[in-house]
Amino acid sequence: MTTVNCPKCGSTMFIRMRKSDNTRFLGCSRFPDCKYTMSMEQATQTITEQKIEAKKEFKPSPYQQAIFDWVKGDGKSLVVEALAGSGKTTTGVQMLKYVPRNEEVVYVAFNKHIADELRLRVPSNVKVMTYHSLGNSAVRNAYGEVNLDQYKVDNLLEGILDKYTYKHLFNSIKHLVSLVKANLTGTSQEELDYLAEHYGIELNGDRELIFLAVGEVIRLSAQMTNVIDFDDMCWLPVFHNLPTRKYDFIFIDEAQDTNKNQIALALMSVKEDGRIVAVGDRYQSIYGFRGADVDAIPNLIENLDAETLPLSITYRCPRSHVELLNQMFPIIPLECSETAKQGEIREIVKEAFLKEVKQGDMVLCRCNAPLVPPAFELIRRGIKAIIRGRDIGTNLLSIVRRMKATDINDLNVKLGEYCRKEVSKLLDREKNIAAQSLQDKIDTIHALMDGTYTISCLEDKIENIFSDTNVGVVFSSVHKAKGLESEKVYILEPKLMPHPMAKAEWEKSQEKNIQYVAYTRSLDQLILVS
Repeated sequence: MTTVNCPKCGSTMFIRMRKSDNTRFLGCSRFPDCKYTMSMEQATQTITEQKIEAKKEFKPSPYQQAIFDWVKGDGKSLVVEALAGSGKTTTGVQMLKYVPRNEEVVYVAFNKHIADELRLRVPSNVKVMTYHSLGNSAVRNAYGEVNLDQYKVDNLLEGILDKYTYKHLFNSIKHLVSLVKANLTGTSQEELDYLAEHYGIELNGDRELIFLAVGEVIRLSAQMTNVIDFDDMCWLPVFHNLPTRKYDFIFIDEAQDTNKNQIALALMSVKEDGRIVAVGDRYQSIYGFRGADVDAIPNLIENLDAETLPLSITYRCPRSHVELLNQMFPIIPLECSETAKQGEIREIVKEAFLKEVKQGDMVLCRCNAPLVPPAFELIRRGIKAIIRGRDIGTNLLSIVRRMKATDINDLNVKLGEYCRKEVSKLLDREKNIAAQSLQDKIDTIHALMDGTYTISCLEDKIENIFSDTNVGVVFSSVHKAKGLESEKVYILEPKLMPHPMAKAEWEKSQEKNIQYVAYTRSLDQLILVS
């Protein structure tokens, strides 16, 4: 068998025998320091993909060639404006081949899944890291062996507030703590007011107490350097200005989804005479609601005084889709590839949609509530279906349990009262998207309650329908579908994009981006369900 390198650490993987059933598998040669394993089937597929990739004769587009020429030159900073499906990962991997082999290079990937895949593709002198691993390295170099505890903030809170009296405030406090770290703000009343308003944090009439708790948690988090959580990995190096390993060349992927803390950490890791290339699509910036810097791309260009180059040819979208997108978004210079298929765009009604949708198809909607009835209808017909987002299910369960209802009817009444009260508060403060988000959560719970007669059955439905796998018919909000694609994509309730409740300019901008993301997921058929 051809040598397979470990996707996690890059070391050679060896064939081993599992004692329990005598099956063979590949294990990392650095065991027990690295415990990554791979089945023989995965190994065979990986080798096949590598051989196919090696046989392909890569012919760069004029846009790609311009980027490669920049890397060969002596430019200091570059921002590549890569549009949907434009092959930014392939371009990034090919680009790194032009960086001198004697230079220390790091590819900063947005998440672990992407990092694991890239380790099999990049040149051997390139280190692939997530923001968390980049920050964690600095933390451990500064403080030695530290303990990772994802419940660090919960534990700090229980030492500040009585758990049984104030447990209902913990989620709001934790959310604000995370946003303070992501945005690199302080904890003054003015700063916390801004974060709470901007991100629609529910304060439930306990503003002063919540703000005091946030300030104390941040103070203690900064002091407690022997125990860290995932936010601390990125935040502590920037907050304490810790020494970081410096690289000659830094490649920042998915720059539009990064927050101020992550960008600051990456910039701390480049040598004084080093070079930076950031790649992203400002029109796919849709995570502003959870802390991403909605102006990350323009801010990078300004702060780095960076040159800019486009990557505008989409290798995903068919010709008919690009034509529609050019009409809908004339400001986005999306172009077809020479080999693009014609594709198909059509409209159908919901009854026809339920008859023709099949496993492997993707169903998108701006909100989650409209996804629930058709997903369960397919399940009733014996067709496997899931709604992407296990974290969404966890959040809905939290709301259900917060109501402390005695039965399903009591829950229905309390949800209605809670929704009217909290949505009105948000609308009074002109937090329209936050109000829409809360309304969608309550509507989703109501949709799940259909045909359910006990709270325990409702909780079971929530836990079973929300998943992070892609098995069967995949229902998803647009936010959860970013980065995914499918031959056939259905869009439910297309009139919800852009959402009519978006009023502020940044909200309107995010809504247009959401629509752009939705309409660029299909490889062949795009079907609007009215």
